[in-house]
Formats: sequence, structure tokens, C-alpha cells
Amino acid sequence: PPPDHLYGSYEEAYSALRAHGIQHGYSLILKRSWPHNSAIKTRYYYHCDHFRNNYQSTAKVLSTSTRSTGCPFRLVIFRIKHSNQWKLEVQNKDHNHSQSI
Repeated sequence: PPPDHLYGSYEEAYSALRAHGIQHGYSLILKRSWPHNSAIKTRYYYHCDHFRNNYQSTAKVLSTSTRSTGCPFRLVIFRIKHSNQWKLEVQNKDHNHSQSI
């Protein structure tokens, strides 16, 4: 997981996250941000790009492939209350697959 560190902005935290991910061979996607209907966000939730479970449908089976493995790795970048600093916090550090990039 990325090191615990305080950042001066969301962009700085995100850049550190991307650099760490590339260095260690994984990619993350933004799952959601909070508050939802506000232009000013205070939390960003990221998941591993392999996070989604394969969807099982009773409809006609198509011949497709997916990178989804249900990977549990996730983290949040959030602004510390009453401060302009941002923190990156890993909520689940485990991956269930090999490097993705």
C-alpha cells in the first residue's frame, strides 16, 4: 500500500497514489466521491481496477473476457477536518491477483 503521508492538496495525494501504483504494477479507479452533489469534494474512494465481481446472468452467454476478480483492495483520499491537508488511507491492503500493469 502507499505510505501514510499528509498532502497539501488532493492533486498532490492523487499524484503520489498514481506514482506508487505504477511503480508496484497496479491501477486504481475512482469508485465515488463525497459529497455527491457538491463541486467541493472532501473524500475520494478508489478501488483496484480488478474490484468488480463477474456478473452472472441467465441471459445468453457472450464470448467476452474480463479483468474483474473481485479484488478487495480499496483506499480513500480525504481532507482532514479544519485543515487544508489531505490524507491517503488504505482501507483494505490485499490484492487477489498478480500485477495488473
